[in-house]
Amino acid sequence: MSEREAVPPSTPSPRRRPARPGRAAPTPRAGRPPLVDRDAIIDAAIAVGFDRITSVAVAERLGVRQSTLYRHVATRDELVAAAVDRVVEKACWPVAGDDWRAYLLAAGDALWRLFAAHPGLAEEVMTARVPLTATVRRFDRMAVDLLGMGFDPHEAVLAVDLVWDLATEMAVSARRRAAGADPESWVDRLDPRLREPVRHALAGPREWFLRKLELAVDGCRLRVEAKATDEPEAG
Repeated sequence: MSEREAVPPSTPSPRRRPARPGRAAPTPRAGRPPLVDRDAIIDAAIAVGFDRITSVAVAERLGVRQSTLYRHVATRDELVAAAVDRVVEKACWPVAGDDWRAYLLAAGDALWRLFAAHPGLAEEVMTARVPLTATVRRFDRMAVDLLGMGFDPHEAVLAVDLVWDLATEMAVSARRRAAGADPESWVDRLDPRLREPVRHALAGPREWFLRKLELAVDGCRLRVEAKATDEPEAG
């Protein structure tokens, strides 16, 4: 028998456990997903409410530590500004047409409804210490829409500013009264003929706001018409 070269034994392959019937093969585990992101923090802040936003409250709602929030928002002011931007962007705003009076009234009503839906929002808009990007964009959009309806730049800014100021200040005032901050005993000191209208105003703040807005917008209309009359005809 001839001598043959020795063949090294083959290395046995590791035994694999067969997959169980009906069970998918395991997939490689990905890295741990982040606990929260900026969008989740903003949503949590809105859910907590503008009148109660604190880093503690938002962290508790998310079930994380406060330090986790600061990886995405540096300060409370930044958090509030982001939440304000989110609700302003998602609000239902009127589309400009040919009737600027109807447009301003609809925009004012949209603002009032936004403030009513988010208690504390009007106060945050009024006292913001950082730029509110979406609010600035909405103000700009409204004023540009008025330019397209024949307003000059100064009158457009004045009209939009009037609507924002009136809605914001009256929303804040209505919340103060609802909280009992403004006692109504002073109504009895008015002339008897004035008491019923004042009580009506206090009882229905939105209706009263819309009536005041109509009065202000009608004043704008008279101003615009007078200015158009005073301008010399071309040619």
